[in-house]
Amino acid sequence: MSDRLHQTFAERAELAASAVAQRLFKLMTKKESNLCLALDETDPDRFLTVAESLGPHLAVLKTHIDTLSSFTSKLTIELANLAREHDFLIFEDRKFADTGTTVKNQYTKGLYSIMEWADIVNAHALPGPSIVEGLREEVENRDLLERRAILLLAQMSPKGNMLDAAYTKKVVAMAKEYPDFVMGFVGTGPKALPALAREADPGQVIFAPGAKIGEKDKLGPRYSPPEDLVEAGADVLIVGRGIWEDPKPLRMAKDYRERCWGAYQQRIAAPKVGKKK
Repeated sequence: MSDRLHQTFAERAELAASAVAQRLFKLMTKKESNLCLALDETDPDRFLTVAESLGPHLAVLKTHIDTLSSFTSKLTIELANLAREHDFLIFEDRKFADTGTTVKNQYTKGLYSIMEWADIVNAHALPGPSIVEGLREEVENRDLLERRAILLLAQMSPKGNMLDAAYTKKVVAMAKEYPDFVMGFVGTGPKALPALAREADPGQVIFAPGAKIGEKDKLGPRYSPPEDLVEAGADVLIVGRGIWEDPKPLRMAKDYRERCWGAYQQRIAAPKVGKKK
């Protein structure tokens, strides 16, 4: 884990088997941002307004597209245009969890046609390798391996969830069978993240929710300062209502971007354990 934590994103881009992971590492280096905005605004017009305003400060914008109060394909076309204009990736937080045939249809068909516009999606590993193989097959058939990838959920934050340490190890082992498509993982919390970071390859990206700016003793059990999460192994920090529901979302986006990127810089500059400066 120590080498992984001390390597720069630029160095890790060279180690990534997934083209999307490579692109994200390079994008973060260029923009000096490892911030992912979880934009759960349900009004379509305000959704796009916020995406346009905050896009320049984001590495990734995460969506729950099925929570919008209304939807047409025009919205995702406009979102994809904003992503190109402001240079961020789109992550649809779909959490696929069914059999291979079903997830293929959920990914490519239906109202949302997710594969058409989302650079990244995520999936549970519970159904086994078929879920990765089903999604990968659709991407490969359309010659999109250079542009699409998935994250596997290796850890979750809700109390009592069943994604324990043994499960996390199995998820990472499964991911290593599909290095060109599984770009990384979703982990959580400064206590659990180190175990995931020890298992993951340097070329894989770890996303983590739960970052919050404020007095540490007032953050609550589900939240941690960005510095704690990044030190524990998170690469991309997911922040939601703390930004887009704030009366001044642009200011908050800038503040979170600065704190999250600063935490990454501190991590790569820190002396390695057992090594002298």
